[in-house]
Parts: sequence; C-alpha cells; structure tokens
Amino acid sequence: ARQGDEVVKLPACIQCHGERLMGTQPNVPALLGLPADYLMAQLGGWKTGQRKALTPDCMTSVVRRLSDADAMAVVTWLAAQPVPADTAPAAVPPASAPPPPELRCGSAPLPGATP
Repeated sequence: ARQGDEVVKLPACIQCHGERLMGTQPNVPALLGLPADYLMAQLGGWKTGQRKALTPDCMTSVVRRLSDADAMAVVTWLAAQPVPADTAPAAVPPASAPPPPELRCGSAPLPGATP
C-alpha cells in the first residue's frame, strides 16, 4: 500500500489516496477505518467493471493486476491500520495547476521503474 510493486507495475496506494490513506479532495476516498470484507467487495467491483470513477479512472487497471491473494493481503493490511486523528482528506492543487506526478493516477513511474 505504501510502496507499490514495480514488477507488476502497481502504484502505491498513497500515490492517489494520500500519505495518510485518508483520501484526497475531491473524489479519492479514504482506505482506512473500513472492514476488510467491504474493501474486498469494492476491489471486486473495480475488477468486474461494476464500479467506475471520474477520469482518470485507473483503479480498474490497478485492481486487475492484483492476484486474489495480493488483494486479500492489501485489504487485510488496510483494515488493520489505525485511523489517524486527522481524518480530513488531503487537499490537491488548484485545477489551474497540473497535479503533481504522484497524484496522476498510474502515470507516475514507481521508484526504479522505467516509464
């Protein structure tokens, strides 16, 4: 969740969901404080295409790269993390400024990866 996996080209969850995994304004949700079965159901929705997001919607491609075992490991880890005292989502730069690379869903190469 914090490092990603460059072998299978998975970005770290924090790239879009924020350093504290509490989401980013205006549309990226928090990942902490949720039960593992709920998180797994959400990943299943992305994997089957039943769930979609505003552009850039990279979750479908991200989730499809996860094996079932990896998806379970991620949601189990997320569900076990404490919720930070500050639950406010992270702010993003104004629309006039392009988002920083770490917030461009799936466009930022992982450390050590070649674009």
